[in-house]
Amino acid sequence: MLGRNISDDQAAMSALNDVKLRLGAINEEGEQKGVDALIITDLIELSRLNAIKDAFLLSGDEDVRVGVQIAQSYGVRVHLLGIATETQSLSERLLQESDTVLPPLTKDHIQEFLHHTPGDNEKIIAEAVRDFVRELAPDDREESLNRWKAKEYSIPETLDRRMLPHCRERLGRFLEPDETKLMRDCFWRSLVAPEPD
Repeated sequence: MLGRNISDDQAAMSALNDVKLRLGAINEEGEQKGVDALIITDLIELSRLNAIKDAFLLSGDEDVRVGVQIAQSYGVRVHLLGIATETQSLSERLLQESDTVLPPLTKDHIQEFLHHTPGDNEKIIAEAVRDFVRELAPDDREESLNRWKAKEYSIPETLDRRMLPHCRERLGRFLEPDETKLMRDCFWRSLVAPEPD
């Protein structure tokens, strides 16, 4: 679903020829929801309309297995892709259902066609988090530092809920999942190793 809260990169991608950009909804915690349902719907519809003969699926989530089964009932071959990680991220049942399982993509493979350049949005988020941490009440600061020392790297829920709209206001839109992760990483950096004023 395209809307006013898409990033510049997403807007540019949606304007490319032969590309249909599909985005899940972002909840208040900045997590993307509804992506599996979009994948399943597209897989079934493209198969039903005879628009594809092969589908390359980059997902390890068992929830998409039903879409694979229905696509195969229309004669589509489904090839499962994964990304190499330290932990196994592909559902065993999805592996069994797929027609082929391709070798996992490594970081080197991915960097051949994707690269990341820190942009203005990341700077805005980092600055917003630094300001947020500077204004923390002493009790909130102490609780967070105690968590860090105990190697409990989850931000107190009350702070996380206050920091997210603070960053959202600075950015002028909802944060994407990777930006929410960046926000939380910046919180710990700003708390434990603050930059001098």
